[in-house]
Amino acid sequence: KTAMESYGWDRLVEFDEVVLFNATIMGPVYPFEEMFTEMAGRDIDFWGITEHDEIRPHPFLASSRMPRHIQSHWIAVRNPLLSSPDFRKYWDEMPPIRSYNDSIQWHESRFTEYFGKLGYTHAVAYPREDYPSRNPVFDNASMLLADGCPILKRRNFFHDPLYLDRHAIIGADMLELAEKAGYDTDLILTNLARTSRPRDLV
Repeated sequence: KTAMESYGWDRLVEFDEVVLFNATIMGPVYPFEEMFTEMAGRDIDFWGITEHDEIRPHPFLASSRMPRHIQSHWIAVRNPLLSSPDFRKYWDEMPPIRSYNDSIQWHESRFTEYFGKLGYTHAVAYPREDYPSRNPVFDNASMLLADGCPILKRRNFFHDPLYLDRHAIIGADMLELAEKAGYDTDLILTNLARTSRPRDLV
C-alpha cells in the first residue's frame, strides 16, 4: 500500500500489469518467463501463483469461513482493474496492518473474493485442485517444484517442526529439487541461517 501510494496512482495506471509480492518467498527456482507466458494467454483481471482453499471456521476471526483466495506472496493485477476506482478504494479503506493475522484478515484472505464479487475475474498458475491439500505451496511444496513452480515459501524451512514432521514436509527434498533446477541453494541456506532459529532448521 505504501509503495503504491508513494509511486503514485496516476503513474501506476500506465502499466498493463503490476505484480504485488512480498518477502515470504524465494526464487525464481525456475525462470518466470514460462509462467508469465502461460498466464498472458488468459483473459482475466488478476492472477496469482498459488491459492489457499476455503477453511471453516475462519482460523483468525470469529467468522464461519475463510474464503478460497490467491495467496498474497504474488498477485498480478492488470488493467482495467489496476486503473479502476474499485482498486483504489480497496487500498484506501484498508486498516493498518500490524501483525501476521492482520495481513491475512485485511488483505490476503479478502482480496480475491472482494474483487470477484465486483465482477473481476482471476486465475492461478497452480490451482488447488491439482494437489492433495488446502495449502499446496506449503504442504505440497516438493510436488509444486516438480511441476515447475518458480517459488518456494521461506516458512517451509523454519515452521513448527512438529507440523512439518506430521505433514512430511522435508526441507532437504526441496533443496535437492531446487539444486537440480540450477538454483543456488546457498542463497536459501545463508538467508535461513541469518533469520531462523537453529533448532528449527535442524
